[in-house]
Amino acid sequence: MLRLAALFIISAIVGPVLVFAQTAREQLDIQFVEGLRARGDVDLALDYLKVLEKTSSPEFKIGLPLEMAKTQLAKAVAEQDKSRRQTLYRGVMEQMKKFIAANPTNPRTTEAKLDLANLSLLLAKTNISEIAANRKTEDKLAKAAEARKQILDARNQLKGLITAMNADLAKLQPSPEQKSLSRSEEHTSELQSH
Repeated sequence: MLRLAALFIISAIVGPVLVFAQTAREQLDIQFVEGLRARGDVDLALDYLKVLEKTSSPEFKIGLPLEMAKTQLAKAVAEQDKSRRQTLYRGVMEQMKKFIAANPTNPRTTEAKLDLANLSLLLAKTNISEIAANRKTEDKLAKAAEARKQILDARNQLKGLITAMNADLAKLQPSPEQKSLSRSEEHTSELQSH
């Protein structure tokens, strides 16, 4: 449960940082959609995203499937019926996988991968809650095995995500040659100023 809470916190922190909107208007549109989702007005948010699909720039439209998936996820989380919730979760999972496959170099792919790992944990949580409801031992074992698989899947997704983020971070850090060149440039500029 603590890890699930940590993933939600990370999503809340990483999400706004990874804003993909190109213009102030598009940023406002996404903030509006996020506000609708936060209020629980997911149907209205979906309708607004459909309008944005027709009226936005091509660059902005690339991220709209992810926003649709996130909105569907908000709808799934609010769903009371467990079987319907799981169906919605699986639909969202497919939408996110399609976004990741279609946009492997998009900066929001990392965000989608994090959401996908979180979704695997939500599916596992739903399966775990269904274990007690089952009367047959074999049904309980089947649900437990499915939940275990989903937790391990989330773990592997997070490990891959951490590896990819560390690789991206390493690319941003200067190499030893760049550091020494930078130091020599600083030294030269200091000598010139004296």
